[in-house]
Amino acid sequence: MSETPESNEPEETPPAKPEDSHRVPAEDEVLPPEPGPSTASPAGQEVVHDGQGTGLLYGIDDIPPPAETLALGFQHYLTMFGSTVAIPLILSAPLGITKGHDLALLIATMFFISGVTTLLQTTFGNRLPIVQGGTFSFLGPTFAICGMATLAGTGWEVKMQHVQGAIISGAAVEILLGATGVVGSMLRFIGPITIAPTIALIGLALFKFGAPVAGTDWSIGGLTILLIVLFSQVLRKTHRAFELFPILLAILVAWGVAALLTAVGVFVEGDPSYVSTATLAETDWINVPTPFPWGWPQFGMAAFVGMLAGYMASVVESIGDYYACARLAGAPPPDKALVNRGITFEGIGCLIAGIWGTGNGTTSYSENVGAIGLTRVGSRRVVQAGATIMLVLGFVAKFGALFTTIPQPIVGGMYCALFGMIAAVGLSNLQRVDLNSSRNLFILGFAFFMGLSLPVYFEANPVDFSPPGPQPTVLKDDQPVHADDDALAALGLTAEATVGEARAMHAKLQEVFSGELSGTNPGQAGALDAALETLSHQPPPSPDPISLTDEQTVYPDAGALGVLGLTPAATVADARAVHDKLAALVEAGGPTSAAALDGALESVTHAPPPKPGPNAFWQALQNLINTIGQTGMAIGALIALILDNVIPGTPDERGLTATHHH
Repeated sequence: MSETPESNEPEETPPAKPEDSHRVPAEDEVLPPEPGPSTASPAGQEVVHDGQGTGLLYGIDDIPPPAETLALGFQHYLTMFGSTVAIPLILSAPLGITKGHDLALLIATMFFISGVTTLLQTTFGNRLPIVQGGTFSFLGPTFAICGMATLAGTGWEVKMQHVQGAIISGAAVEILLGATGVVGSMLRFIGPITIAPTIALIGLALFKFGAPVAGTDWSIGGLTILLIVLFSQVLRKTHRAFELFPILLAILVAWGVAALLTAVGVFVEGDPSYVSTATLAETDWINVPTPFPWGWPQFGMAAFVGMLAGYMASVVESIGDYYACARLAGAPPPDKALVNRGITFEGIGCLIAGIWGTGNGTTSYSENVGAIGLTRVGSRRVVQAGATIMLVLGFVAKFGALFTTIPQPIVGGMYCALFGMIAAVGLSNLQRVDLNSSRNLFILGFAFFMGLSLPVYFEANPVDFSPPGPQPTVLKDDQPVHADDDALAALGLTAEATVGEARAMHAKLQEVFSGELSGTNPGQAGALDAALETLSHQPPPSPDPISLTDEQTVYPDAGALGVLGLTPAATVADARAVHDKLAALVEAGGPTSAAALDGALESVTHAPPPKPGPNAFWQALQNLINTIGQTGMAIGALIALILDNVIPGTPDERGLTATHHH
């Protein structure tokens, strides 16, 4: 009888199967604890205990019947479907993808690569029942790459080539970190106080994809949540189907309700729960993914270093997922060798994803880890079956398009349950930690709070290391003005005017707009008309005013003269000319204040400096800081890791004696 590192009490597991009783495990194989007595569920199903009170229907090495294996694998496919489809949809805007056909190919390729990398990871990598798929950690760096000045105005294929280059370069680094054991060597610094916020924040940091999405239509989103709770918690002991397929059943029922209400006209196009089949009709049946479908990758330092931030977050997230998956699947806690193999094969997966042009990498899927907790099925074979389904259906684009008809409220409702389960699994790592210790409470509280708070700050105030550019050049009076169309219109000038002419016109108009000469705002057309009317008519003794000829001097009304910036010596013709000039400016949206005139003069008399060339290092560092700063899980993990290893504490206090091998 063996003891797990988590407990000093022997665990209960099913008796060894005859065909496996004398099998010698492979050197890199993760096996559950040695067999012991078993118990049975109310439905008669033998239950595996992981030593911590979580009953498993199937342990990590168990092989369910073929039909159940396929159905459970299909459930994993559905569980990761929402995130896998969401990533290309999110990337379509910054990349500039406008054709539905291109987007459909990208989605199908994502599923194909997910199947390939999941099979590699579960067969040769860490061998945990963990699904590999696209990662949200890469979105921030990808946005930064697409927004680089050098890619402005280029087609989406060119942007994708630069993203591919960054992913391939980063994959080489991740492979190196795993293969050399650097990642595994860091595990001695990682205890439960670090693991708990790392795993919990994976779920908590995704809160924007839960209720806000489900709440776009609570009738369907709420129904999905209710069904998941009902099937996975209330009815799971009444029928085997509820134990094995709570998520799948909840999705199918809610999806069917939405389709029915769409058919009878309750949901119409534009409603969040409307079931649209447009994409299904437009998608081809067969899709054959090929390497470099968008052209050869382009490599650049800024893109590479920026993408490393995504890789750092992905590695930390994956380590947390390994611990969560092992815990839920009843496997021993991951050791250095397992973590190193897992990260190595995640790097290989990212390399494959970069070559096949998914625009993203691969990482461990947290939602599928949560599905293990809900279904209590930790079988590796089930996940491999799901990977095979992903692989096959990656060729059948029509089938993938079918599931794009699942309304978003259903996906949001599913995330509410799954991500909440992940957060709870993270917190469960604290059961061996002394929670009466003020040291531990401070570290945990600070890590959780900053992991949720700092990303909000960085989203609103991203770091900008752009160097200040040179000052504008002051032009001489005999030089042509700087051709700023808006400023020229404000001064009533053309691009052929000189700086000297611009200064003279500015001085003239400044008199007009001076508050000392007029209490009336000349930026209003009515004020200009009234001023001209007053100056061009002389008040007579009789009721009718006398119109003055153009050659005559104006009627000397001080207010009207101030509006048009004239003196009593001006003629009526002068008044009409100034009026027409100012009226044209006002109609064209010209200046309505002296400050506006000053701004226009500043613009036309100064040549703008050349834009500073891109600084690859500072741009990359900026991308790195902003990406990490917007990743709550990485922030919480980093804070907990540093404080837990810097602030003194005993091994018992830190919970290390229960989680580390001696």
